[in-house]
Amino acid sequence: MKKILNILLIMLMLAGAFTQPAWASMAFENPKDVIITQPGLDYTTSSSRVSILGASDWNYPLTMNGRKVETTVHGFFTEYVNLAVGANTFIFANNGKTKTVRITYKPSGGSGGTGSQPFDASRYLYLQGSDPVYGVVKVNNGTRAWNNLEENNIMVPVAKGMKAQIIGEDKYFYMLSDWSFVYKTAMDRFPGEVGENSVTSISVRDNPAFHSAEVTFAMRVNALYDYTFDGNRLVLTLYGTANRADISLNDNELVKKITPVATKAYNACAYEILLEEESITNGVYLEFREGEMVLGFKRVPAVAGSDLSQVRIFLDAGHGGTDPGALGPLSSFGPMEKDVNLSIAGYAADFLRGKGAQLIMTREDDSPVSLADRMGIVAENKPDISLSIHANATAVSNDYDEAKGYRVYYTYGLPVTGQE
Repeated sequence: MKKILNILLIMLMLAGAFTQPAWASMAFENPKDVIITQPGLDYTTSSSRVSILGASDWNYPLTMNGRKVETTVHGFFTEYVNLAVGANTFIFANNGKTKTVRITYKPSGGSGGTGSQPFDASRYLYLQGSDPVYGVVKVNNGTRAWNNLEENNIMVPVAKGMKAQIIGEDKYFYMLSDWSFVYKTAMDRFPGEVGENSVTSISVRDNPAFHSAEVTFAMRVNALYDYTFDGNRLVLTLYGTANRADISLNDNELVKKITPVATKAYNACAYEILLEEESITNGVYLEFREGEMVLGFKRVPAVAGSDLSQVRIFLDAGHGGTDPGALGPLSSFGPMEKDVNLSIAGYAADFLRGKGAQLIMTREDDSPVSLADRMGIVAENKPDISLSIHANATAVSNDYDEAKGYRVYYTYGLPVTGQE
């Protein structure tokens, strides 16, 4: 499978070398003008070097302050310029048209401090005596973090249907009873207490449809949870929950042992789940069904030669519709990242279908697909490999000439902790 993934990534990089009618190449009109896309005509920065990106009439030469600038056949160009402290002026001329870029360089103060304040969770807490409230997660795999995302301390995501006491809030976030934070947009809020909860039984079954073994926890409340996973050992913590479970492994082929373990978390129980030592897992998924929490361990599917008929691949062309992603040298006239991503995804889909793979695509045209919908597709289909294709922008302080290739986010062969 790793060999297959490497082939996929290489193939994505070479996709533009092939032509197929289903994924036609993008055409651009001659702008017959000088267009400056980055960093704009009036820009202030603390960086000593900046990239200028744009386009010009490709039938005529382009100059910057009288010096000829190299352009592509479509008139695209980028210049990585040195800046002097204060005002810097760059005049671009092309077929009688000019554009002036003014960049002001103000070096940073160099005090040596970050200026950040220590995180103080207490400022989010409700006052003592406030009426209790709880929340129910309404999205698939909602973002969750310590420190209110201020330091990007991402935790395992929260599954749709999870129920948790809310103990504080600010403008954008709810603080849950384990002192973690979830976006308000991810939860519905209700008055009252979550109530008592306990795990009454634990069982394991194989799920061939998803190449997985599923551990099912029977409980009344869809409990707030957290887990750590190192590939063969997962420790699951359930908050506001007591252990009263009988455990049955049901002769499954992956889960070796499930043991209740002690936890330092208040009003919580925890379980250690050991997988077979020689097993190879491809991450986990967690979801709530009627009266159950289901924790699934993905197996790596069998592959015979180049036959991918047993492999389910999620292929995501980033952005789409009214969301263009990053903009190219022609600004809103293109190239747009959404079109580049779709073209690459199209070539990838044709290649993979030719190998028999089961393809799950977020879009095959210029349709808008929300991030929540993309996560919902993954949650429903539980693919063996997930690929999300992007042609991202980079900071203007970087040399655009040195930026090569595409950014492909993928999941494969990773212990899933929510941090990848």
